[in-house]
Amino acid sequence: MKRIVQFIADKNLLEKNDTVLAAVSGGPDSLLLLYILADLRAEYNLTLTVIHINHQLRGETAAKEAEFVGEICRQWQIPYRIVSKNVSEYAQSHHLSEEAAGHEVRYRIFAEEMRRLNADKLALGHHLNDRAESVLMHIIKGCSPAGLAVLKAKEGKIIRPLLPLTKQEI
Repeated sequence: MKRIVQFIADKNLLEKNDTVLAAVSGGPDSLLLLYILADLRAEYNLTLTVIHINHQLRGETAAKEAEFVGEICRQWQIPYRIVSKNVSEYAQSHHLSEEAAGHEVRYRIFAEEMRRLNADKLALGHHLNDRAESVLMHIIKGCSPAGLAVLKAKEGKIIRPLLPLTKQEI
């Protein structure tokens, strides 16, 4: 925990009085992200809100995850919003893979919610393994060396506080 708090400070990921939208899937990485942000609320005087997106790809499992995220938010007294979007339908109508469609849908919903909240930051639970996977995918796609600089700790309003941790550490 100290390592992440220090990383947040070193990279200036949070500022006093920030309004932060945290993307929480319900997995270990996003729950750790939420735990850290909730713990830092008082220190940074954060206004923290959670967004959970149900892609409707995994039936009852996805519904249970959404319910779980809602329960955590209620327990920790964090406002939240759950959005359901049929990603499979979106993928078909836009001629995309479900993965690409899911990415488009998520980031469109994130942008809408950021505007609605007038949020300063969007916190994502990406970690070191995600960075390695992104680099590998970019190499496979044949990008230039400049294209390998992916998943930065801070990109505009997007912050990734868990970036120095591996999946195993999480």
